Amino acid sequence: MKICYVTESFYPEINGCAVQARLLSEKFADLGHNILIVTRRPSASFARNEIVSKCPVIRVGPGNHYGMLGRYLGMFTILMPLFIHRRKYEIVLISAPRILGATVVLFMKLLGKKCVVKPDSLGEMDGSYALKQLRQKSFLYFIANSYFRVRNLGLKRADAYIAISTPNYDEICGIGIDSKLVFRIPNCVDEDRFIPLNMSQRRTLRARQGLSEDAVIFAYTGRLTREKGLVSLLHAWKKITEKFENVHLLLIGTGKGLTLDCEGELIEFIQTNAMGKYVTFTGAVEDVTSYLCCADVFVLPSITEALSIALLEAQLCGIPAIATQVGGTPDVIIHDKNGLLVRPNNDDDLFNAAVELISNNEKRVRLGVSARKLGVEKFSANGVTKSYISLFEKLNCSPVEI
Repeated sequence: MKICYVTESFYPEINGCAVQARLLSEKFADLGHNILIVTRRPSASFARNEIVSKCPVIRVGPGNHYGMLGRYLGMFTILMPLFIHRRKYEIVLISAPRILGATVVLFMKLLGKKCVVKPDSLGEMDGSYALKQLRQKSFLYFIANSYFRVRNLGLKRADAYIAISTPNYDEICGIGIDSKLVFRIPNCVDEDRFIPLNMSQRRTLRARQGLSEDAVIFAYTGRLTREKGLVSLLHAWKKITEKFENVHLLLIGTGKGLTLDCEGELIEFIQTNAMGKYVTFTGAVEDVTSYLCCADVFVLPSITEALSIALLEAQLCGIPAIATQVGGTPDVIIHDKNGLLVRPNNDDDLFNAAVELISNNEKRVRLGVSARKLGVEKFSANGVTKSYISLFEKLNCSPVEI
């Protein structure tokens, strides 16, 4: 098949959308399909055209230095390469459609191409990601709400939709899209890359990162931003360090340059409370496995979450999770089977769950074994990729020459 993957972000960006787009593109190519990737060019340092993992990548747009204006201008700059290369694809998969989606869907209708929309976060389809930040009945709320109503007239013209989690499915159907057009296909992880390590390998990895061989290590990977609940996590971690000496927390990622960045606030909290020896900030990391596989417990304290790729990576590494019961997380974590679910923004819940796993090595091991088993069954890249190809084949794609 000939597939065009239109995505808001792509490698070398390392957010969840970019990581998932690269993995799926690689797997499509491995199965013998022809892949074309069209994405935004957030920085002048990114090549406009290159090959990444055997897939041609085209980047367009004026870049992030224009802020949100640049992102919205991307709605139009993306159309030219889609037209020029129209004979190189027969179906388009649109990832993170909140800005580019409607324009691309309508353009594909003109070109006679099939189009599949895949929202990567909650609030993309109904606009709540933006509306909840505005005061109701204000002028800006009215403008934003009107924009989403008009935009969704275009998004509703797609041929199919991907729901990566139960809340995504409910949101897509909630804006009036026929449930028969919505297919449940989750995010995925490369099961050959994210694997459990034996004790010897873990000791070597910890030594390389300067971490104690005997400490119980907790890890978080992802954006250091407010919606991830990290302030609540550090309040709980302060109480943990008062109760246990041999513990450590890895915060893997950064918030710099992102909306709702709270990295500076987190660092200040650590310094104010003299917790430096119990917490490590790694900064942006391209290969999270070098840190993730050092951990005994993964923690995801998010306030909102569609379906965390970081959580899936930890699961396939055989690491039990403590995660908040929000969004698509209950699709992944079965309480007391492959992890522990807690209430969001609840320091006491996080503290109690952490104490339970610090104090019970046998339970950590049991939950970790189950995490790997369930993760491979539901979220392996090979299985998920086949589900996408099956959907594309059902759409009976046939290119129309323009």
